[in-house]
Amino acid sequence: MSNPSDHGPVARIGVLGGTFDPIHIGHLVIAEAARLELGLQKVLFVPAKAQPFKLDRPTTPAAHRLTMVRLATASNDAFAVSTVETDREPPSYTADTLRLLAESEVGAADAGDQAIYFVCGADALLDLEHWYRPDEILRLATIAVARRPGCGDDAAQDAAARRLMQRFGGRVVFFAAPRLDISSTEVRERIAGGQAVRYLVPDPVLAYAAEHDLYGAGMAR
Repeated sequence: MSNPSDHGPVARIGVLGGTFDPIHIGHLVIAEAARLELGLQKVLFVPAKAQPFKLDRPTTPAAHRLTMVRLATASNDAFAVSTVETDREPPSYTADTLRLLAESEVGAADAGDQAIYFVCGADALLDLEHWYRPDEILRLATIAVARRPGCGDDAAQDAAARRLMQRFGGRVVFFAAPRLDISSTEVRERIAGGQAVRYLVPDPVLAYAAEHDLYGAGMAR
């Protein structure tokens, strides 16, 4: 296999993983902010078949969640969807996913931090050292953390970033993102309570979820 550097600079690819049950505008806003702030050529959305820390929680079948992510991202040419996790048996460990993406998207198992940016929030950063193979995660990707106004303690985030880099090497960077306090859990709860979620979730996703009755009869448009 040829070295990507033989063909010019390696494209910067963002990787945004999650259960996406359902995907909402907060996910899309963070992905676009990362793309613009970090100069990413593409952002890959990677729906999990089952996240390691959510194995005991019921989730919408992966095929439906994958379709909703495709519907939500279709209008942005810089967004793409990967089935690297839904195609394999759970649990979906980030270290394994990044290794597979380095091979398939970049063309090298050791692409390094110039190619892949793992996009996450402050909560993931603060817990990352306890994930499976954090050393491998930092070897394969730059950790790109959304810094949102009024969300969390910047000093704690900076300390966590320094601790990770000192312990495992690699690189952690921060990028500015709008503050949108939206979660998939909140969306599901609002639907269950008969409350509107329009403009929190893209219209094509709402239509698909309603058509397939994914979140109950309280589906509000």
